Amino acid sequence: MTLKTFTGYLVLNYKNGEIAVKKRKPKTLPHEIPVEIMIKVELPEQQIFQLKGDITIPQTKVQEMVLNEITEDDKEE
Repeated sequence: MTLKTFTGYLVLNYKNGEIAVKKRKPKTLPHEIPVEIMIKVELPEQQIFQLKGDITIPQTKVQEMVLNEITEDDKEE
């Protein structure tokens, strides 16, 4: 398991009851109270899947794609 630590500030506005989260120490108004927080979270290990494969494009299909691209370029000019 991986341990991650999140730090920041809760800003409590006692005038209107709002709560905000800030990453850095905020500049506050007189009716706001900054509360420093630190939350430690254990994250489980995650498997990373890797897909592999081969793609084969027939020569005739490649030629057709090139011709289509050239034709579209000619139309744009």
